[in-house]
Amino acid sequence: MGNTPITVGLRTEKTSYKAGESVKGTVYVSVTKQAQPAQAIMLRVSGREHSLVHYTTSETRREGQEDRTHTRDHYDESSCDFLQMEYPLHRFQTQQLLPGQYEFPFTIQ
Repeated sequence: MGNTPITVGLRTEKTSYKAGESVKGTVYVSVTKQAQPAQAIMLRVSGREHSLVHYTTSETRREGQEDRTHTRDHYDESSCDFLQMEYPLHRFQTQQLLPGQYEFPFTIQ
C-alpha cells in the first residue's frame, strides 16, 4: 500500500452465485492523503461460465483366446463470457474524493 493515496476493496456476501440470485456486497474506499479527483465510483461486473465434461468409452478386442477391454477417459471443456456491465455506485457532486473511509453497499439483481 505504501504511498498509494487511494485503496479500494470489495467484499461480497458469497464467493459464487447461481443464475437468478442477487449479488450483494460492499465496495470499500480509503483515501489517505489529500483530496483526489473523482467523478464517480463505478462497479464493473463480468460473468463467465466454465464447463467440464468427463466421459469414458470402452472397446473390446479379441487378443488370441481372450477378450481385452480398453477403457479411455475423455474430457471436453468450454468457457464463455456472458456478462459485462457497469453500475454507478456513487457520483461526486464536488468532483473530488476527500480523505477518509467510505463504504458503498450494492445489490445487483
